Amino acid sequence: MSISHAPPRDGSLPSVMGTSLRQLAFGLLFGTVTGTGLALLRPVADRRGSGGPPVQMLRTVPFAGLIPLFVIWFGIGETPEIAIITLGVTFPLHLGRCRHGTSCGPT
Repeated sequence: MSISHAPPRDGSLPSVMGTSLRQLAFGLLFGTVTGTGLALLRPVADRRGSGGPPVQMLRTVPFAGLIPLFVIWFGIGETPEIAIITLGVTFPLHLGRCRHGTSCGPT
């Protein structure tokens, strides 16, 4: 049995790359909107006393551990992949905006 590391010759590579790039673009878009929205809402949540702990709690969950949970929640397909990318983009953007922006309270 031989294992080949050559690209497929049936012409499916551009299609698969297009699907992956589309998933990446949607995940990046949704993550940017979510992370920026959380950062903009952070001062309001800090005044109510509910801003920091829920976001910090979700940030510490490892993404690899969420993959089976997302497959159970969203099924098999593109949705769990986009959700993982979104989650991976959301928290670094949120923390970056809160640390370097003037609209966020102390973290």
